[in-house]
Amino acid sequence: METFYPGYEASAEVSAKAVFVDLDETFFEGTVINMTDEEIVQAEIKEKTLNLIVNARDKGIPVVMVTRNNPEMIERFFRAKPELRYLFTEEIACESGPKSAPIKAYLERNNISPREAVFLDDTAGELDDVRKNVEGILAAHPDSADKITLKDEEFYIPDIRKKLRMSLFSSLPYADYVNLAA
Repeated sequence: METFYPGYEASAEVSAKAVFVDLDETFFEGTVINMTDEEIVQAEIKEKTLNLIVNARDKGIPVVMVTRNNPEMIERFFRAKPELRYLFTEEIACESGPKSAPIKAYLERNNISPREAVFLDDTAGELDDVRKNVEGILAAHPDSADKITLKDEEFYIPDIRKKLRMSLFSSLPYADYVNLAA
């Protein structure tokens, strides 16, 4: 099975404007629904995925969690590991249907080409679905995250509040919440 979308080399340099990441067994060692809160607190974060996410955040690239967990399970995860909330720009609970649909909608809503997006997931079926239905996206297994290089360049950020929010998040790495409503 190919790790990357056909046409990409074994390692890829990408001008990304969005990074999509699954939660269970992709970002985090375990499955939230099958774990106690204490097990979630003690569970490891996958280093290769974390490094790619931090690199994206440092470059101002939105990182979107796309997971089969429902919103309550996502909140449960962040209650157990509040220091990780700042890594994600948005969370999409995809309880039913393919993950490709919300990914495609996000890209269209933000006027981002699929060739400017990365998707990490540990499940072959999810990778195949996204490859087929979001043509051009770089879809990879988390074990290959260290082979993805995000190009250093100025990235399009739809509005100044997003840029300010990302700057605040990187300045306050342990912040659980930043209120920009005012």
